[in-house]
Amino acid sequence: MRKAIFCCLFLLSIQPAMAEDFKGKFMLSVKAGHVYLLENHVIKPALFGSRIDYFIRDWISVGLDMNYIEYNEEGPSRFAQYYGAQSELGPEWRWYSLTLSGKLGLDTTRFSPFFKIGFGFYIPQEIYHRYTNSDVLSTVTTVKVYGKTCPGYNLGMGLQYWIWKRFGLQLEGTIDHIFNRAKQISSARSFTFANLNAGLSIIF
Repeated sequence: MRKAIFCCLFLLSIQPAMAEDFKGKFMLSVKAGHVYLLENHVIKPALFGSRIDYFIRDWISVGLDMNYIEYNEEGPSRFAQYYGAQSELGPEWRWYSLTLSGKLGLDTTRFSPFFKIGFGFYIPQEIYHRYTNSDVLSTVTTVKVYGKTCPGYNLGMGLQYWIWKRFGLQLEGTIDHIFNRAKQISSARSFTFANLNAGLSIIF
C-alpha cells in the first residue's frame, strides 16, 4: 500500500507536458481493452489496436486507428448458412478496422480530456467448424471466411495523462456503428459495439 502511495506521489510531482510541445508532432499509441456488443451476447470479447496521430494544433489532432476485435458468439454461424455448410454453435468472430478520426482536446497539460469522431471500414472474419460425414466417421474442418467490407463511424471520449513530457497513459471509450447493408452479420441493417480500452502513448 505504501509503495502505491509513493508511486502516485512521484507521478504527480513530475512536470507536465505543455501546449507548445504538441503542435506539428506525431503521437503513437498502443491499446487493449474490452468489447461490449449491443445486439448480441458474446464470450471472451477483446480489443487490441494502435493509433498514429498528427497534431495540427496544440489541442487538435487527426489520426489513423488500426484495431483488431475478437469474440465468440453464442449462436449458429452466419456465414456457414450462407455458404451451405453445417457448423457448431459459438463461432469465433474477428473484426479488422481502419478508421480516420479527429481528436479535440480540452486541455494540454498533464490531464487532457478529449473527444473524437471518425469514420472508416470494418472487415469481419468468422471462424467455424464444418462437419463432413462419411460411412465410417465424421471429420471436422476449420473454415475461415471473410465477409464484405462495411463502412462505419465511431464516437468516443477519453483522458490522456502525461507522465513525462513525451510519454503518457490513455483511457478511452468509443462506440462504433457499422452499416450492415448486406445483412451478413445479423438481420439488422446496422451493427453496433462499444469498447473501453487503455494504452500507452509516446510523442516524437
